[in-house]
Amino acid sequence: LAAGVSVVWQAARGGRCMWACIGLPRRIGPHGPSRRCEVARGLKVPVHVCDDRWTNYEDVVNGMPAPDIDMLDAKRAGFAPARCVVVEDSVTGATAALAAGCHVIGFVGVAHDQATKAKALKELGVKHIINDMNLLTKTISLLKA
Repeated sequence: LAAGVSVVWQAARGGRCMWACIGLPRRIGPHGPSRRCEVARGLKVPVHVCDDRWTNYEDVVNGMPAPDIDMLDAKRAGFAPARCVVVEDSVTGATAALAAGCHVIGFVGVAHDQATKAKALKELGVKHIINDMNLLTKTISLLKA
């Protein structure tokens, strides 16, 4: 488990800049168990990513692909889902975020086959796909336009 979280974080290396640069309230909503959150904290994921800003399937009645996690995450952040951006690397997670009414940016940077993953996310209705977290701030600015 620790290796999996570490690989994802390292592959998404632009993540540190992303969290520092977007200038918006941030939360992290892993769709896995709280144990995964604890493992991520142990891997030195930046503290401002973690804090008490986790929402996962243990916090809701229905996990993915139901929208419950994203809806609760938006509520905890103090925003309507339509005012939230979810960065998602899975079709199931994107399905949940779209059903919640959130804006979704697909992240394919850790996919084995980025083109196939991007196609699946686009077919689902995800309009913006990135393969590098350094593109996130630019992509968010497109949503604001």
